[in-house]
Amino acid sequence: MAAVAILLGVGMADSALARPADPGPRLQTPVALLDDAVSCPKRLTRKVVLLVHGTSVTADENWSWNYVKALPHEGFDVCTVQMPDRLLIDIQTTTEYVVHAIRVVARRSGQPISVVGLSQGALQPRWALRWWPDIRHLVDDYVSMAGTNRGSVFADASCVSDCIASLWQQRTSGSFFLGALNRGDETPGAVSYTSVFSLTDEIIQPVAPEPVATIRGASNIAVQDICPGRYVGHVQSASDAAYYGVVLDALKHVGPADPSRVDRDFCTQTVMPHVDPAEAAVRTAEVYVFAGVVQGQHEKVSSEPPLRQYARGSNQRGTA
Repeated sequence: MAAVAILLGVGMADSALARPADPGPRLQTPVALLDDAVSCPKRLTRKVVLLVHGTSVTADENWSWNYVKALPHEGFDVCTVQMPDRLLIDIQTTTEYVVHAIRVVARRSGQPISVVGLSQGALQPRWALRWWPDIRHLVDDYVSMAGTNRGSVFADASCVSDCIASLWQQRTSGSFFLGALNRGDETPGAVSYTSVFSLTDEIIQPVAPEPVATIRGASNIAVQDICPGRYVGHVQSASDAAYYGVVLDALKHVGPADPSRVDRDFCTQTVMPHVDPAEAAVRTAEVYVFAGVVQGQHEKVSSEPPLRQYARGSNQRGTA
C-alpha cells in the first residue's frame, strides 16, 4: 500500500474543491483504517481515476493486471481503495472507505476525480454520492461496470436462508438497501453517470424488461450495443476490450459515455490493450474458483443488515 499519511491535513489545491457542502453522516470507521485502504502513486500530476473492486477479491486481484496497467497509457493516474472482508460485509460499512478515498484523492490531486466500480464495487460509489453531498463536486465521472444496481439473481438464489450480508443487500426484490439507493433521484449532483454491462453476464441478470445493471438518468450501455453478438461473462468484464472502450469514452469526454463515439476496433479484440490475454484467462478462472471458496467460508447472517438512520425514509419497503 502506498503511504497516505501525507494526505491528511493537506489543503485543497483548487479552491473550487473547498467550497462548503453538507458532509453527510459522520463516518464510523477509524480514520487510520480508512487511510491505510487508499493506494495511489506518490505524485498525482494527471486526471485521477479511483478504482473500486468487486466482491470476493482484493483491489490488487481485481485491478493490478488490467486497468492499473492500461489507464496510465491513456494519460491517467490511478488510485485504488481496498475494502474490508473482500466486500462480503454490510455495504454501508464498506462505503465509508469510498467516501474517505474520494475526499483524500480529490484533495491530493487538486481537481475532481473519476470513479470506476466493478460489480458490487459499483454500489459503494453510488451509495456515497447518494448520502454524502460534499463529495458530489469532487467526482467528475462515475462509471458502473457490470454493476448490481438493481440487484442480481445470484443474490436471490444465495439468500433463501442464511447468506453473506452484502448479498442480502443485492437481491432483486426485498432489498431495503437497494430500495433506499434507488428511491428518488438515482444520479444526484452534477456527476456524469455511465453504466456499462453485458447482456450475457451470468450474474447481472435479468436483462428484461429492464437490465438490472441500469441506473435511471445515466447513460446505460450494453457491450452488445457496441459489438452485436459479443459474449462477455461477469468476471471477463474486468479485462474485456468493449467494456474498456466504453469506460475510456466516459473518462475522456465531457459528460457520460456515448455509444456512438466508442471505437468499434475494440470489437476485434478480446481483452483490453496492455493486458496479456494468457494472464487474463488465468486470472478470470482463478476468480471464479476463489470467489466460491471465500464466500463459502465467510460468516453468514439470517437477514439483511438494517438500514442506518440516515438512509431511512418514510417508505422503508424493500424494493429494487
